Amino acid sequence: PVVGPLAATSGGIYGFQLTYYDSTGTALTASSTNVPKIRTIKIALRATTNDQVALAGRKRTFINDSLVTYVTLRNAPFN
Repeated sequence: PVVGPLAATSGGIYGFQLTYYDSTGTALTASSTNVPKIRTIKIALRATTNDQVALAGRKRTFINDSLVTYVTLRNAPFN
């Protein structure tokens, strides 16, 4: 994979997730009727280590991390 390892999809946490927003910041569902309303896209990557990691004062465990960014569509009109 280009990115990875991504977190497993479980408990509402996804390794790769796109969330779509309209011009007021309201989250939209991914449907063809909402495509013209999309103004911003939130991109979230959540990863986990391949091996368990030792941290000071803790037992070895897998570590999760995330990267989140927002992209505003350049040519989308603001309503």
